[in-house]
Amino acid sequence: TSIVLPPQCTTATVITDATRNVGYTVAVYGCDTSSVWPTRWYRFSGGAGTMLANYVVAINHCGTQAPGWYTGTYPSTAGSTTSGTVCYNWAGNSCEWSNSISITNCNGYYVFYLSATPNNELEINVGCVLVEQLQKDEIDRPKVDTARTEFHRLKQHVCSLNTKPLTSLSNAVVNQVDLDTHAPASCFYGKDQVELVHGEKRSIENLIIGDRVWSITPDGNSLIEDEIIMMMHNEPNISALFYTFKTIEGYEVSLTDRHNIPVYDSKENQIKTKRSSLVRQEDYLLMYNRKVKIENISINTRIGFYSPLTLTGYLLVNNISTSVFSDSYKTSSNTIQLGFLPIRLYYRLTRMIYGKTYNPF
Repeated sequence: TSIVLPPQCTTATVITDATRNVGYTVAVYGCDTSSVWPTRWYRFSGGAGTMLANYVVAINHCGTQAPGWYTGTYPSTAGSTTSGTVCYNWAGNSCEWSNSISITNCNGYYVFYLSATPNNELEINVGCVLVEQLQKDEIDRPKVDTARTEFHRLKQHVCSLNTKPLTSLSNAVVNQVDLDTHAPASCFYGKDQVELVHGEKRSIENLIIGDRVWSITPDGNSLIEDEIIMMMHNEPNISALFYTFKTIEGYEVSLTDRHNIPVYDSKENQIKTKRSSLVRQEDYLLMYNRKVKIENISINTRIGFYSPLTLTGYLLVNNISTSVFSDSYKTSSNTIQLGFLPIRLYYRLTRMIYGKTYNPF
């Protein structure tokens, strides 16, 4: 007989934040306040792992000061749900605060009904995720702690999940929807294409580390030989809400809500970087050596989102210039690009030492 799974198995908000790894420590902490962690079903995917830690986690781990850990048991039958308690370790007390959660077995993975942390005076996280088993190449790779710490801290600027609910929309005109309500992530659509420097077209979902690709300068006037140095997020089977921009020449690109894209503002006669949801039809998109009018902006739910990181911080997608960063932390793409300098140096150094097929991340 087929197993009927409850709706939360397919509607849960997906969290792919590697900083929730139980072994991850950092000087800049995150906090799951109610404004960023509303009460709803969540699924942990990739990054640190897929399940909440079920033992006491030391303070200042999981990217926070007082990490939360699960004290109950997991449901053993597909479709079943159990309840338990998340405790927060602080001040010598492994359960200084606590709140209740529910967990559903989705026949191969779990989803969690979580609420915000009970104390906003500290930086504390409800979701402290078990580390996945390391692959051999992970064990063998050299350790450069500063660069790897920067990688995890800055990763959230590239493709950070927005915890607002995903609403099913199809070909809706931007002016007809609330732009701040329907935004699951800040990534590229996997079927969109880039051009490799030797002329081949390749879908974003098929890009690999070391691919030589084209980008253009911020003013759009010159081509740049660029390189894919990391795939920050790779979610081929998860749906997301995309803003699709179609030019009068027929080119189009799809980006999620908080993804940055350079546009030309004809009224102010200058190039600006905007998040996708704030781009308007009167803006112009940048293509090589020209600015092109937008014919239409639509919103569609599509499956598969990705966030490749390049050396330049830009990427030419379907011949349209895009940023690889999001506006999640309210700072410019140039500032984020500067913050990624240790990552770029680490990438170049390890590839120089271990060869061009080596994947340092």
